[in-house]
Amino acid sequence: MKTSFLHKSISLLLTVCILSAVFCIPASANSGIYSYWRGLTHAGVMLTDGNCPIEVTHEKLTLNVREFPIDENYRIVKMTPSGSEMIAEYTLYNPSDEPVTARLVFPAGTRSDGKMEVNGLFSGAHRSESYADTLNSEAYGASVNGDPVETKTRYTFGTALSDFNVRRDMRLLSDDPIADSFLSPDLPVTVCTYAASGLDPDEYPTAALTPANDRVICMSRLAEGSVLHIRKKTASWRLYGEIDFSVTVIGGTEKDAVPVLCVDGIPSKPANGKIELKSAEKTTYAEFAQSLIGYSGVPDITPTDWYNALTASLAARFPQGGCCTLADMTELFDVSPIRWYDYEVTVGAGETVVNTVKAPLYPDVDSEYEPNIFKYTYLLSPAALWADFGTLEIEINTPYYLTKSNQKGFEKAENGYRLTRDGLPKGELKITLAESADAKIPYAGANALRTLIIYGLILAVFVVPIVVLFLIIRSFRKRKKTADPGKGSFSQ
Repeated sequence: MKTSFLHKSISLLLTVCILSAVFCIPASANSGIYSYWRGLTHAGVMLTDGNCPIEVTHEKLTLNVREFPIDENYRIVKMTPSGSEMIAEYTLYNPSDEPVTARLVFPAGTRSDGKMEVNGLFSGAHRSESYADTLNSEAYGASVNGDPVETKTRYTFGTALSDFNVRRDMRLLSDDPIADSFLSPDLPVTVCTYAASGLDPDEYPTAALTPANDRVICMSRLAEGSVLHIRKKTASWRLYGEIDFSVTVIGGTEKDAVPVLCVDGIPSKPANGKIELKSAEKTTYAEFAQSLIGYSGVPDITPTDWYNALTASLAARFPQGGCCTLADMTELFDVSPIRWYDYEVTVGAGETVVNTVKAPLYPDVDSEYEPNIFKYTYLLSPAALWADFGTLEIEINTPYYLTKSNQKGFEKAENGYRLTRDGLPKGELKITLAESADAKIPYAGANALRTLIIYGLILAVFVVPIVVLFLIIRSFRKRKKTADPGKGSFSQ
């Protein structure tokens, strides 16, 4: 009886603790649904040839933020060139005695940039357009001395520019197939077609696959939703009746991945029925990759860019081989390929030209703050690829407040803020703008104090009495056992 009372007391304590934790969470001032939007990290223009003599004598970075991309319902809205844009102007100088034609690239974001993130999940229903769609506007692109230059659109595998790495991502922007320790254009690929028959539907039969070779990637071609389970390097597919299914073995033959019939994907539980190999078609990895180009989701991607992006995504996902589906194979690239502007600039001997790049601005938006805060990131580190770098001027034209910046020295100007530096500063540029100079999470301090007070009361009212009660009961039992040592034993 006393034990039951103790259990009930502990359960009550846990319930009170959970409820108090729930009520002590700081509330959003704007909305309990929309809390965060992921915007876009911008990066500077880069040279593709590290031996190019062209120098940057001056870079002027202008951030025009005259409006925020949030409407009255906290939804991302279309950005207009006059409302929010980035303008990077590079004064280029050729100190050599010969004219130089340089190939320049500008990473213009990923296909997922500009989408709204709702409590960690992306939602296309609450945005008017993606950042990639916005880039198609004639207002954006590259120019030299005010004249537009012919620009190619390129794509590479990448998760986001916020994780941009100059050496890694520039290597992926190749005009030739990229080198990989496993995947190569001539790597053998075998497409195996199997027939399953004699299955007992009550056994939940599956085809389990475990590649014998660690450097083999096996891909199922069953319909979406047919994969039952993928665990490490083993995959199992549910088989619905008499069915043909296929497995693509990248880097091997049909002998490297033989499916077995089992129950619930457990190879040690054989199922009734049989699996027979119907055909094994041989091809190469290059041919196989091109057969999947339609799954890129990018209509203007070149065959080489697609090959390199698919290879990079597979190398990242399956460095030691494994199992996947067709969706798994393409989804890493389909979610976030980096989009590039690729163009050439010619600078005569001893000549100076101005290369300008324009792109829209999509900030990270945090609506937990009151008012909302808008975070902008610009990568300065790629400028280290130039032969020399002179001065940097950053101008923020905005009616809003600059509440935070990792680069010190911004001064208030007539139309916003300004910073001038000699040479390339350390680190990237990260700034936060808001409609108020003291934007903050409302009631955060009060909630923290309330949390301490409530837990203190819980400790005083519930925990201490229960601990005391438990000690009293244990002491009572010890005294009773000492007073009646023979209880429960057999008589001699």
